[in-house]
Amino acid sequence: MSKITPFGTIKRQSIDNFLNYFLLTAIIALSGFEFFYRDNSIVYFLLVPVGLFLFLKKKCKISWQFLCFITCLCIVLFLQDYLFYLPYSNIVTTVTRFFVYFFIASVVRDNFNKVFVNIIYFLCVVSLIFYVAINLSDGIYHFLLDITQNIKSLGDISEEFIARDTNPGHNLIIFKISLAGIERNNGPFWEPGMFAVFINIALSVNLIKNDKFLEKKNFIFLLTSISTLSITSIVATLFIMTYIFLLKRNFYSFAFVFILLLTIKPIYNLPFIANKIENYSDNSDKAYSRFGSHILHFEQIGQSPILGHGYNMEKNIVSILGKFEVSPNGLTFLIVFWGIPMAILFYILYFKSSLIISHSNKKYAVLLFTVMLIVAFSQDVTNRHFYYVLAMLPLTFYKAKKREQNIL
Repeated sequence: MSKITPFGTIKRQSIDNFLNYFLLTAIIALSGFEFFYRDNSIVYFLLVPVGLFLFLKKKCKISWQFLCFITCLCIVLFLQDYLFYLPYSNIVTTVTRFFVYFFIASVVRDNFNKVFVNIIYFLCVVSLIFYVAINLSDGIYHFLLDITQNIKSLGDISEEFIARDTNPGHNLIIFKISLAGIERNNGPFWEPGMFAVFINIALSVNLIKNDKFLEKKNFIFLLTSISTLSITSIVATLFIMTYIFLLKRNFYSFAFVFILLLTIKPIYNLPFIANKIENYSDNSDKAYSRFGSHILHFEQIGQSPILGHGYNMEKNIVSILGKFEVSPNGLTFLIVFWGIPMAILFYILYFKSSLIISHSNKKYAVLLFTVMLIVAFSQDVTNRHFYYVLAMLPLTFYKAKKREQNIL
């Protein structure tokens, strides 16, 4: 009697396992790594063939739900291109990307929790090593700056982008060394806030995976979250901890939550945090601020509530402000880009993906979905590759395998 693995031999399973890690790492990197995120050509030239190959190799199927979704997407894209005089090639490139997202979601669905947590855990450990080293030694910091000054990020970087970059730096591909200051941990991402997105989602997924808080990986996630010094990350992490301990409903849990609440004021009084909150307040009417972007986004939504602005979004911002400004609020960014009906559909898919990741445990699904929204407040991550892969999870064709099929 021998057990047959889903992929046949152990060697084949190892190769497929490696490719699962490769696909998800690539999507995460293209969503926010300083070195990769500006170059979308990798999606078409690398992830299309690899994703399609694995999709066919695993004998995955295209679901009718996905075909309905793609139909809706094509209609919206066509109307956007027609109304805003945009090239119809947008339809081809965007639909191609969503097929890639679907292929990847289909391939990694069964192992998503394990693979995703392990990837982010590795990035956190590496980042903490570099972060501690450059904060303890000016020599290491300047040595790393010297050896990385000739490493150029992929994709076109305009002079305009460089001029408005709030976090310039050099990168080692797996770690970004900021020129703006070394007190914050960027990880490999273009800024600490984007790193915080993945840290807090990974923390939530790991809690779902292991159903316990006191665990090595959770400790690393918490430590890395703090090292980003991101207000959004701190809020998300405090929410996760409070939510989990309230679920336990015992004396120690309530005591811990009470102590946690007592730490809010000391955290608020930290010079960096206090200055950042004051800066948010002073610039609350600016489009580039977390709160000011709401004002701009609501004006844009009012102009095109049903269809959104799509790839005309930047021109629309220029027509309103007289110049282009980044508006980093993912909660409303999705509505501005796709319009209210499609944005609602995406948010439904995000929640359903939370149900899939939490194995239909509604309490954990609510936790994960809420964290996804919290971290999107300060980043346009809802309109990036990783979130779109999550949105495709509920549309994948899934049929539970019978245990008898795995045993001779």
